[in-house]
Formats: sequence, structure tokens, C-alpha cells
Amino acid sequence: MIELIVDSLEDTSINDGKTTLREALVIANRSAEEHTITFDDALAGGTITLGGTQLLIKSNITIDGDTNGDDVADITISGNGESRVLQIESGTATINSLKVTGGYELGTSAESGDHRGGGIAIDRDATVFINDSAIIGNTANIAGGIYNYGTTVIRNTEISGNTAIGNSDDGGGAVIGGVQNYGKLNLIGSLISENTSDYGGAISASGGRLNIVNSIISDNNGSTTSGGIIFWSNGSIKNSIISGNDGPGVIDRSDEIVNIRDSTISGNSANMGGGIFSESSGTTNVTDSTISGNFGFYGGGIFNYNGGTVNVNNTTISGNSATHGGAIGSFSEGVISVKNSTISGNSASVASGGIYSNIDSSGRPDD
Repeated sequence: MIELIVDSLEDTSINDGKTTLREALVIANRSAEEHTITFDDALAGGTITLGGTQLLIKSNITIDGDTNGDDVADITISGNGESRVLQIESGTATINSLKVTGGYELGTSAESGDHRGGGIAIDRDATVFINDSAIIGNTANIAGGIYNYGTTVIRNTEISGNTAIGNSDDGGGAVIGGVQNYGKLNLIGSLISENTSDYGGAISASGGRLNIVNSIISDNNGSTTSGGIIFWSNGSIKNSIISGNDGPGVIDRSDEIVNIRDSTISGNSANMGGGIFSESSGTTNVTDSTISGNFGFYGGGIFNYNGGTVNVNNTTISGNSATHGGAIGSFSEGVISVKNSTISGNSASVASGGIYSNIDSSGRPDD
């Protein structure tokens, strides 16, 4: 283990007797040995403002921005609205107690496949641990906060106020304000809030696997699709809160299995499926959870649309509202199974405050 101490907030690589973060990373990237980069106590509360070029990790490196041992970020790195903040290309990287802000990765629509991850972009060959950090106020065409193609664990971290600007065709994937995952991602004890994109506000599992544990997904805006979480591949939510999002709390578009357990999905609002929108041929399992106070024109609590299976066990569905199907709406030839659960106090302005099912011979809504 080799330790490097940063004692300058400048973003330079000159021989001036000081060590900048960029210089420390250049040194560490040249070696296969593990390096730990820390910061001089005198830099606490300071900001490293990048000069238009992202920082790069491609070796086994830990960056620790906690100067006083309280697990709170004492160092901020800003892209200054001119570049992505950090790309992790390969190796095992640990990011402790850093604030990443002001990242900017925008291009034209034709170019935007390369403009992913305004704050942090993680490549396929990287293993990354992000702890006690804040990814705030970054912008990209796809994934304003973090784009993950590697194997990543995010723990006790806030991801908020990030923005994706584009459309759902940019780069061949969903445009997500907070986090987009194509690899393996575990989100633990973290907050994803107030992220914005027309397509999806908080987080998308566009491939690989996404597991969310003991986390809060709240007040995100993805009005045309999902405010909260989109699963295009298998994954799970456990002991978490998904609330106050503009767009469905959870969308399942996976042809595999998505498990939701011991969680609360509340106060989300969408055109279809305010709480949960099942739009796949896969299986959505909801167990020991609460779905309450959501609104959707069809299916305030749960909406099943594309022939999949929704299993609800030991769950309370209450206080949801819709035009059709206050608690549950089904416009598909799929299966909804409800066992040992409570459905109460839901309302609908047109038809069925409880459970509404209406399909014609084609499996489409019979208007």
C-alpha cells in the first residue's frame, strides 16, 4: 500500500513542490500496486475545480476525502460545468467521503452515446465502492449522476439534483437523471432524490442486476416514464421507501423476476400505475410491503399491462386513487395474485375503487 497526500486544491500537473489530486492519480495509475490518496487537513472544506478535463482511475486506488474521521465529505470535486468529474476505467476503486458536483457530459443527439455519467462513469472492467459520498448537481445526456457498466456498491451516499437531457433513443438506452446501471449494482443505505429527466428520474436497471436495500428513492421527476425505479432486467428492492416521485414509483419492464420486499411505495403519481407499473412478460413479486397514497389514471396502486405476473403477498394496498382501479388495474392477459393482503380505502372516479380488470379479445383496454 502506497499513500499519497494531496496538499493543493489546484487542478494542475506542474513541478511546484505541491501534490494535486490529478498528479496523485497519474502516479497511482502507472502502478499495479494499491494506492491510497488522502488530503491534507488544511484542505478540509475545499473544492477542487477541474479545468475542463475529467479525472481518470485505471488502477487499484482509494480516494478518501474525510480529513477528520467523521465519515462526511470534506473535499468537493467540481466539473465546473465543463467536463465529467471522474471516469473509472479499470481496477478496483474506492471512493470515500467525496462530494462530486458540476459534472457535465452533453453532446449532440447523434453523439450522445458517449455522453453518459455526468458525475461518475464506471466502465466494464472496473470494480467500485462508493461510500459516504454525495453525487449532486451533475448533468449528462444519459445518467446525470452515475453511469455504471462495472461491478459497483454504493453505500450511505446521496445522489440528488442530477439531470439527464436527451430522449429515450439517445445512445440506445434510457435517459436517467440519477443512476443508470448496465452492470452489477448494489445500492445500500442511500438516498436518491430530486433527480430529473423526461424519461426516468431516479435509477434504471437497463441491464445486469440492480439490488436496492435500506434506501430512499424520493421526489424524483421522470414524468413521461418513471419517477422512481425502472427495471429492464432482474433485481430487488428490500427495506426501502419509494415516495413522492413524479412518475410510477417502480416500473417492471424485465422479462425476468423483480422482488419487492418489506418496502413502502407511497405518494407517487403517474398516468398508469402510480405505485407499481408492471409492463413486462416477467414476474413482479411484492411481499410484506405497503402501497399507499399513490395516483394513476389506471391502477393507482398497481397496474398490470403487458401479460406478466404480479404476485402480492402479506401486503397492504390502501388510500390509492385512480380513474379506473384505485388499488389495482389490469389491462392485460397476465396474472395478478393477491394473498393474505389488505385492500382498503382506495378510490376511483370512474370505475372500481378496488380492483379493475378490462380487456377485449386483443388483450388491450376496452375503452
